[in-house]
Amino acid sequence: MPLISHDIYPTSRTTRQLDHVGSFVARSYELIMSSQVDDWSVGRVTKARTGSWHVFVERVIAEPYSPISSLVIISHRLIGDPISVNSITMPWDYSSITISVENGSIGVFDEEQFVHADVDDKHRRRAFRTSWEAALAKERVKVMDGGVVCKTGIGDGAYRVDVVVGEGGWVVGLQVDFASDTSDEWGKKFAKEVAERRGTIVPY
Repeated sequence: MPLISHDIYPTSRTTRQLDHVGSFVARSYELIMSSQVDDWSVGRVTKARTGSWHVFVERVIAEPYSPISSLVIISHRLIGDPISVNSITMPWDYSSITISVENGSIGVFDEEQFVHADVDDKHRRRAFRTSWEAALAKERVKVMDGGVVCKTGIGDGAYRVDVVVGEGGWVVGLQVDFASDTSDEWGKKFAKEVAERRGTIVPY
């Protein structure tokens, strides 16, 4: 699975208009990214800070049911607590890492809270999957125990993961950019809409 490295990517400072949707507590030093299909992890971030992680989403337009263009998770060690910001300027380390998403949703969990597909307890695996599906039945993004699940902006695809690395090489921010898959015409159209909202160059 993709493993985020923290020392090879050029840094680019960008500003996003973000909506705060909640927070979760991480107790381990790893964050697991997972596609909903059979609960297998599709990537992980090592050397991630413990404590509270605040969850934000960026939308194409400022409406509750607008497609989500990125899922952003930021450690309280970087921005403090409580949240009192409408926009955040982040020194993102743009990576060449992409994660594959199926069933149109992605989850990011503390490693201790994530239920791996090879866990022997079938009831625990079933409960985890059911809670994931229930969380997204009526909402596009939902904070759960030890993590967050989110519907992507345009369904399945391969999306870039960016990080923010703080002092000592600790990861204090993570972004899954749903506007980074331009492999088809719909993806290109979505990327263009998001780029116009961000005030950035169209990525193709």
